[in-house]
Amino acid sequence: MLGKMAQQHTMMSPELRELYQRDKKYGQGYFSVDANPTQTQAPMPVTQPVGEPEQVQTQSSNPASDLGTLNYDPNSSQNYSASNLPQVSDPDRAFADVTKRQHEFLIREFRPFEQSLIDSVNDTSLIDAVPEEVEEQARISQEIDERNRSRYGYNRTAVEQQEVAREAQRTKNIGLAGGLNNSRLAQRERNQNLLAQLVNIGQGLNRGSLGQMGSAAEMAINRKNAFTQAKAQSKAQRWGFLGSL
Repeated sequence: MLGKMAQQHTMMSPELRELYQRDKKYGQGYFSVDANPTQTQAPMPVTQPVGEPEQVQTQSSNPASDLGTLNYDPNSSQNYSASNLPQVSDPDRAFADVTKRQHEFLIREFRPFEQSLIDSVNDTSLIDAVPEEVEEQARISQEIDERNRSRYGYNRTAVEQQEVAREAQRTKNIGLAGGLNNSRLAQRERNQNLLAQLVNIGQGLNRGSLGQMGSAAEMAINRKNAFTQAKAQSKAQRWGFLGSL
């Protein structure tokens, strides 16, 4: 039995062997190799309990080096602190500056892209590409047919050649008609979806602008009402003080 364990322990991981040696049930001399060569046997196959510690060790020794597949610098914002932000003494002025910079950023960065999208609302590139694609497919089919005939050494008769040409022409015409119909439908759907998305973008910007203007007007009215009430209260207090004299 000791000879078998001596052969088996060589296939164990160092962590598992150390765990068994610390156990009082086995002791430190349990895994000593027998010097008698007559008890040497073939190595036994690794069982599941022996393989589990090695698997756990492999998983823990190879941690993930990056998060996902993006190439990023994890230390790019390590020195960021909200205490470094400037103090705002005039919130209204700060809000106006932020709104102005945001508007300038949108005009500078997004308006050219939006304009190119608007110009492509009536695009016909999908329809224009159909005839060229049909010609390319017809050429490929003809070359495949010629290669197969030359491989097998088959020569067509005049009647067969005429019928093959007619079939190729019919296939080409059918492909052109079907491709044009499908491309028109796809082009129309693409243009309408693009127009709907542009309208949604415009409505979103319009709603945001109107909301900010409404908030500014409401705050201006509140300030005006508060000033009027403060003047009335000051006048009432002044006349009340004079009346008490």
